[in-house]
Amino acid sequence: MVATPIGNLGDITIRALEVLNAVDFVVAEDTRRTRGLFTHYGISKELISHHRFNERKRAREVVARLKKGQSGALVTDAGTPGLSDPGAVLVAACHHEGIRVVPVPGPSAVAAVLSASGFSADSFLFLGFPPPKKGKRERLLESLKNAKGPFIFYHPPRKVGRFLEEVREALGNRGVFIAREVTKLHEELMSGSMDEALAHPIVARELGEYTIVVQGESRVSEPEEFSKERLWALIAEHGLTLKDAVETVAKEFNVKRSRVYEEALKIKKRLEDDAG
Repeated sequence: MVATPIGNLGDITIRALEVLNAVDFVVAEDTRRTRGLFTHYGISKELISHHRFNERKRAREVVARLKKGQSGALVTDAGTPGLSDPGAVLVAACHHEGIRVVPVPGPSAVAAVLSASGFSADSFLFLGFPPPKKGKRERLLESLKNAKGPFIFYHPPRKVGRFLEEVREALGNRGVFIAREVTKLHEELMSGSMDEALAHPIVARELGEYTIVVQGESRVSEPEEFSKERLWALIAEHGLTLKDAVETVAKEFNVKRSRVYEEALKIKKRLEDDAG
């Protein structure tokens, strides 16, 4: 399972190139797209077409070749196989026959865009492309109202604005991060509220697939109510008493003294522990 670039051909890993050069054949979602990648890197391998309309037939054929001792690699048009792309049927068939399946990690639009979103990614939902029927989209969005972490959609270039309007109506004016043509020549990124996104030119483009990250119910990555670093500096570096340090920080950040005092006690204990 070899991940390939989602746009910029320079994003392929050294290991991916080594594997693609070493295997007996390569199973590809679109042989034309993969041939372009191979030409760029001087790779010459037998390519076998494998897409969602023939994947069960191809799975049987590929498994038969693998059982004879040949080695193969699976790639899709872009990114990591199996993520909103063909791959699961072939992999399941390999597992069933006891054939070892090895992931060769690399580019993934989900991971790339989420990392740049600014939303906490301790947990998240990847939902692929939204359902084509409005009723199913509405039910899906309704089910996400209490999702704690961010959730990610892929979306084709048409009617992105309509989809964002549906998200706005169902979930309110949440934060959103939108990436169009990520890693490609015409890459475009937008971060802000849903209202800001709907007024942004990015939603009017007619080209390039979109990756959309919507903020969960609570933003875990909100800034602190006050600066713990400031409190630490006043106590540990400037030698202020806990009372004076707490009063100073509470006044500077307009927060309750009790909140600051809790943290000040932790700092005091840490300093005492460090001192032996």
